[in-house]
Amino acid sequence: LHPYEILDGIAENTGSESVYLNIVPTVRKMLAACNPAKKDVPVVFTELGCDSRKGEDTQAHALIKAYTMGIAQGVACIQWFEGRDGDSGPLGLLDGRGNPRPAYHALGRMIEHLGQRPVYRGWVMLDGRHPAFLFDGAKGPLLIAWARNGKHDVRFETALRLLDLTDGTEQTTDTTSLGVAPLLVFDPPGKLAGRAVNDRPLPWGGDFSKAESVSLTVGDGQAERGLHTRSGAAAAKAVVAYGGSAHAGDIPGGNLFVVDPAFLSYDRVPIEITAEVRRKEDNKNAGFKLVYESPEGFKTAGHWYTIPDNERWHTAAWRIEDPCFVNYWGYNFALVSDGDEFNQYYLRRVTVRKAGD
Repeated sequence: LHPYEILDGIAENTGSESVYLNIVPTVRKMLAACNPAKKDVPVVFTELGCDSRKGEDTQAHALIKAYTMGIAQGVACIQWFEGRDGDSGPLGLLDGRGNPRPAYHALGRMIEHLGQRPVYRGWVMLDGRHPAFLFDGAKGPLLIAWARNGKHDVRFETALRLLDLTDGTEQTTDTTSLGVAPLLVFDPPGKLAGRAVNDRPLPWGGDFSKAESVSLTVGDGQAERGLHTRSGAAAAKAVVAYGGSAHAGDIPGGNLFVVDPAFLSYDRVPIEITAEVRRKEDNKNAGFKLVYESPEGFKTAGHWYTIPDNERWHTAAWRIEDPCFVNYWGYNFALVSDGDEFNQYYLRRVTVRKAGD
């Protein structure tokens, strides 16, 4: 597999760790359904990388998270692309002149402390919202943790040795400001390690495994209840429109949607999707088609939807009989306006509901 697009969501801090962690489970579902004799074959990421033009520290963060969560889900081998910059752009651990980037040193630190064969023990949510992954490392138990976005103070029950895997700085403290840069926590106390979970998926804002619907409502502090936009926090910046909150249809990535994998992943369950939309104030012609992942790849559901006017909110609705949500390109469905001419609208709410027979 080459899951670049899914790793892009991690590099951009969209909070989509659950999607990356679901790659191997999804492949196993597919194999069990299509080729049962091979359902337990090794899964290898034969190519995976992050462009350093996103930021050299961002590249290092992506590498650490890719290996951490790759080991956690049972990837047999990850072959990072690439060792040194070539004709594909600045993706190397070394630049074109052979100078090491932060990602080079980060990988070295991971090898040093995790050892040749780290054993994954489970995940913990620090303060109920920050992912941390427990391993048996080269010299004892270790946690690798980060915040999904921003900076957050995290307090431990005792002073612990912490290592920033990106820049190599160390501290011993019972309180730290956890950010998107992964920290390695040495010898986590037994009470913390004992909370590690290894029998259910990492939650993404809640447990939606038994939910009948998921939704995204735009507003101050955007409410993502099992449904998320590919642009993450960027699309959460609300546009105040018509006395309420919405986001514009032309926000980059804001019309790409990701369903929580615990709600629906690979399973062929009929669904209904609704979107509440409204033209912008100038009332220019606006509309879109809904494109979704199916067993045959991306398909268009129904026909083009033209938003009638800007006088009120309108609800567009689709019933889809054959979803196959696997995040092949890092998202499950999109509202596609075919360019900038027809994307002049506001989006207030999107809901995905499992449909009855």
